[in-house]
Amino acid sequence: MNAATLSNSLLLVLTSVREPNPPLVDLAARLHPVLVHFPIALLFVAAGSECLRLIRRNTKVSPVSIACCLIGAASAAAAAGSGWINAATQIHDSSQQQAVDLHRWVGLAAAALGVLGASLAIALRRNPGRRVSLIYAAVLTLAAAGSGVAGHLGGSLVYGEDYLADPLRRLGVPVPTFGSVKAEDSASASKTLPGEKGVRNVTSQRPRRDAPAGTVLSVDWQTQIRPIFETRCFSCHGEAKQRGRLRLDILAEVFAEEEQFWCIRPGDPDQSELMFRIAPDTDAEHRMPPKGDRLSEAQSTMIATWIREGAWEGVAKAEQK
Repeated sequence: MNAATLSNSLLLVLTSVREPNPPLVDLAARLHPVLVHFPIALLFVAAGSECLRLIRRNTKVSPVSIACCLIGAASAAAAAGSGWINAATQIHDSSQQQAVDLHRWVGLAAAALGVLGASLAIALRRNPGRRVSLIYAAVLTLAAAGSGVAGHLGGSLVYGEDYLADPLRRLGVPVPTFGSVKAEDSASASKTLPGEKGVRNVTSQRPRRDAPAGTVLSVDWQTQIRPIFETRCFSCHGEAKQRGRLRLDILAEVFAEEEQFWCIRPGDPDQSELMFRIAPDTDAEHRMPPKGDRLSEAQSTMIATWIREGAWEGVAKAEQK
């Protein structure tokens, strides 16, 4: 059992006293987005002031960097602890887990470097020395860089891997594709079905989920369900952005992970997370789409019917004998 698995197990034991989680646990977890911005800014200011000091060849450590480092280290430790609880008490599919682990380990490393920097800052206040001040500046730089990388990884988890790269790419800056669709696959991901002008048939390496030949479906994915998703869901769960690593423009991707993580349960709309998210009485924190009007009753009913019939992408062609 590795350290990440052990820590998750311990945290899950602590947080499984009752269901739902104890309010204080939820509060500590949900404070993470609030706490995480303080150390990033403070550590960057501290590192910047120290770099400026070294450029000017000033031997005296900046009191601004010391103050920012002390506060930044404390808030970084709080943010790392809150983030660890947040990750342990939320359900992530297997495709997210590697990114979640990387995010929190980088965040933890940045927090540890911040604490080390704070210790050096205290030592410098008591006994100034050039060697210690150089180490202090290096540690601060690494802490600031680590907090920035951790912040970017966290943003990618929430808004999708291409969140930062997309506007740069549209400005003409050559940025590699980090999303779930590779650049070389983009051509095959934008083909149009013959006879269906303007309707994109986004393909995947994964097999289509087609109903058995001869099945009669009252709701069609390509012409009825996908257009709803395209207008209301693709801005967060499409080709450019996969918020929460959920992609709805490629139906096969919804069923790519272990069944326990599917947001659509074929044949059972009542147990489908998607239906809970689009329900009119779902609270603002969990609703989909997060902004704008809710889906109409007719749209919700159509999606529920499609799921009840099996959430098929189409009907398989009969084999010719």
